Amino acid sequence: MVDAQTRRSSKTRLSRDEQIEAALRKRTRKIQDQYCRDLVRVANWAALQGLKKDAAALVKKISGINPQYPKLEDIREKVEKAEEESDTAKNEKNGKSLLTRLKSADKKQGVELVKLATGCMKVGLFTRAFDMINYVLEISPDDSKARKILGYKKDTKTKTWISTWEYNHRKKNFITKEGWFEKKKKKDFDKGLRPYKGKWISAEREKSIRTRNEYAPYTVKSEHFEVQTNMGRERAWEFALKLEDFYTQFFRVFIGYYDQIAGARLLFNRPETKKMHLVILFPNRNDYLTHVKQEKGNDKLLRESAGFYSGSDRKSRFYWSDNEEETYRTFYHEVAHQLFAETKSTRSGGSRGNNWVVEGIAVYIETWKKIKGNWVPGYEIDNSRMRIAQRFLASNGDWSLQGFAHIDNDQFHKVNRGLNYCLAGALCHFFMHYNDEVYKEDFVRFLSAYYMGKVGNDSLAEYIKIEGGGGFNALEKQFKEYMATLGEKKPEPEAEADPEDLDD
Repeated sequence: MVDAQTRRSSKTRLSRDEQIEAALRKRTRKIQDQYCRDLVRVANWAALQGLKKDAAALVKKISGINPQYPKLEDIREKVEKAEEESDTAKNEKNGKSLLTRLKSADKKQGVELVKLATGCMKVGLFTRAFDMINYVLEISPDDSKARKILGYKKDTKTKTWISTWEYNHRKKNFITKEGWFEKKKKKDFDKGLRPYKGKWISAEREKSIRTRNEYAPYTVKSEHFEVQTNMGRERAWEFALKLEDFYTQFFRVFIGYYDQIAGARLLFNRPETKKMHLVILFPNRNDYLTHVKQEKGNDKLLRESAGFYSGSDRKSRFYWSDNEEETYRTFYHEVAHQLFAETKSTRSGGSRGNNWVVEGIAVYIETWKKIKGNWVPGYEIDNSRMRIAQRFLASNGDWSLQGFAHIDNDQFHKVNRGLNYCLAGALCHFFMHYNDEVYKEDFVRFLSAYYMGKVGNDSLAEYIKIEGGGGFNALEKQFKEYMATLGEKKPEPEAEADPEDLDD
């Protein structure tokens, strides 16, 4: 339950946040307009010098920043009328000058955005600050202030920026495509030897041992993860790097799950990890099932799963399938469980009802996709689970959100389990993205409260603030409308799975 004092402070906070957001939007627009003015000047110069293609690219960039920028059409017309310089020597000279002018404009904007990001951090808007700083690094990769805010240090030998963890790790270790090794063992490594039980043996002999023995796997350690697998050290390292990338995006999205100080530390100047997140990767389903039987007995749900996280021994387990994309979805699903449980003191057993949220948030994460190097949460609205939820809601008008919230954990997993996963994931997608993410912050706080054991059967309607009120009925109506129109212009997937085949 949320007491009256919490409600009052929440309303005050929301009002203050709205004022801060309005001021930030105004300041951001001002910085963007200044950047557009600088780019217009550079584009105009480029057009006059005969660098028509470069000028056209700048016009496109300005349009991407602000399609309504007042001088956009003027500069577009000038560039279209410009003539391409055919003198190669002149183009080379002007090209160097163009780069100098662009770097100057980028640096100028970077300085202003760093100032704005610093202001965001002071009022607790850490995700906004994090995004701004990363944007600064996109346009100005060598910006020292932005790098230092994110906890980077410059390697004096390579002249590159690396994380503080890597900077410290390099003092005694060297990195390879198989992960980290001690510098004092580099000669052994170069000879083709690898570590095994305190000794260094040939890579061939190590392979013959580790690939056939589940209890002697290859092990690699990254900043936050320890990966164990029989698939080879190189594959383990590749997988660890994928998890590190997911780790950063996870905390960017769910920073509200933590208190402000803890959340900021997870995004900025991250502390040394005291205990690694342990994950086990099996080469195939047969090996995975053999392990499940040995470790967990004949648990039906685990035998039907593609992976699972166990809080009792703090390990995630999954296997590699032929479908790489589906495999990574399973990985991220289970590691999400792991991060929620292991990066904050939790006692979820104290919560009553709303048991859908644990699997729902992990299923929702399966909709994340990386597009052109950037994570896009909620992108995969056409996946099987979302479509199954959509079809079910369309044909079952009497489905009740409040009734779903009251389902206990045993019922959730044993009665229509596959469908429950689909509906739970769709609900999380709704709360994270509905109406320009209006419910996102409240929902993440609700998720945090669940894991802290503070949630009751009807808490969902208390945490999610609905303008005009209405509680469960209003939320249910909005959810059904959201799902009815979600992705309506996109083609249906070619094949859809049965909900009972979608359990993790």
